[in-house]
Amino acid sequence: MHPKIRLNLRALDFGAGFYLTSSEEQATRWAKIVSRRRRTGKPTLNIYTIDESKINELNILQFKTADADWLDFVVNNRKEQLLENPYDLVIGPVANDSTLPVIDDYIDDKYTKEEAV
Repeated sequence: MHPKIRLNLRALDFGAGFYLTSSEEQATRWAKIVSRRRRTGKPTLNIYTIDESKINELNILQFKTADADWLDFVVNNRKEQLLENPYDLVIGPVANDSTLPVIDDYIDDKYTKEEAV
């Protein structure tokens, strides 16, 4: 099976593309959630490897933590303001159920950037 990169159906943290995790447990849980939401298909876990000698050829953006730069990048993607993402690979945390309300409130100007971070 090959990943399909589709047009952005909704505003996601890191923009359009396909998302990977290093956690098999998280991937399995997410596969179940997605197939249940879509009410079609069966949960499937794909495992990919990367030729590490090719890493230096990629334009990579990496966030080690959910800091102010990460927040700006995520908010711009969620507002769909990054029309062309120049990165081949974005690495970093994604928003979860506890951070999504904070991001939404930050977008609605209920928090300053410092408070949101």
